[in-house]
Order: sequence, then structure tokens, then C-alpha cells
Amino acid sequence: VAFCLAKALLVGKKEELAVLYPDFVKVVAMATLADMMPLDVAFNRTITYGGFQQMKKNPLKLIKAFGMVLKIERLKSDDLSFQMIPRMNAVGRLGDANVVVEALLEEDMDALLAKITTFNSINEERKKIGEAIFDEIIEKHLDDAKNGFFLAYSPNWHQGVLGIVAQKVMQKLQRPVILLAQNSDDA
Repeated sequence: VAFCLAKALLVGKKEELAVLYPDFVKVVAMATLADMMPLDVAFNRTITYGGFQQMKKNPLKLIKAFGMVLKIERLKSDDLSFQMIPRMNAVGRLGDANVVVEALLEEDMDALLAKITTFNSINEERKKIGEAIFDEIIEKHLDDAKNGFFLAYSPNWHQGVLGIVAQKVMQKLQRPVILLAQNSDDA
């Protein structure tokens, strides 16, 4: 939506659009993949394909840095979807998503490599938190799964990972899942 708005605002400004479009479409492709938007929708598929083609020609510096750290020689869409984007998403789930925006704008490769090390650590922490919540649900709440849907609550769960955990629980139970936590802003 933001991409379409930006593009609409640049109507009649072909030179500006031509300069900005390659980087716009790269970021929009990553966002489309990150949000797991359906690629059988023509717009999503077109924008993702176009962005990925631009990324292969001239990757964002952050993607180059990820490639170096993850030892990716030739960028594939799976590298974005399953290696790079989850690490960026983890930062927003557990902390401040602005750090990822700063990384996208960063020009210094050494600074980017340091950020990616931090992203990796945060992603590992996200996995551990998610696994602990999943294990707790399976251990303590599985008896509640006899209804048409599964509902569980804990004030101690991290709200930033509940969507991922709910997906895993849904796959295990084969029924709709609702997981609730206390808002971390509430004191």
C-alpha cells in the first residue's frame, strides 16, 4: 500500500520515479515476502518478481552483508524468505523495528556486518522464546484442546512471538488457535 501511494505521488515525475523505483521495488518485494502475501495474486507476484530481479542485479547493501555472513554466493528467493527476512522480523518482534530501517539505510559495510551479528542473536533468542512457549502449551494446556478451537493465555508469554507459536500449535492440533498474553506496555 505504501509503495502504491508513493508511486501515485510521483505521477508526472518520471525522472524521480525512474531513480527511486529500483530501490522501492526491492524493499516492497522483501515486505511482500515478509508478510507472506499470497503470490498467486498477480500484483504480489509481479512486484516480488520485479523486486527480486532488481535485487539480483544490484542488491541492497544489507542484502550483500547478509550474503557475506550467511555465505550465500548467488542470491535465491528462498535466501530472502527463509534466511534474511526472518532475522529482520525477529528484531521487530523482540525489540525496535527501527533498527532494521537503520540497517536498510546504512552505507558502512562493517556497521552492517555488526548489525547482522546482532540480528542473528535476536533471531536465536526469538526461537528459544517461541520453543519455550510451545513446549509449555503442549505440556500444560493440551487437555484444553478438546473444543472446536484452542485458546490459551499467560501473562508471561512474549506477545511478539505468539503468532509464530500459534501457527505451530495450529499445525499440531489441526484446529483454530488463539493465544493471548498481557500487553507488555501494561505495568
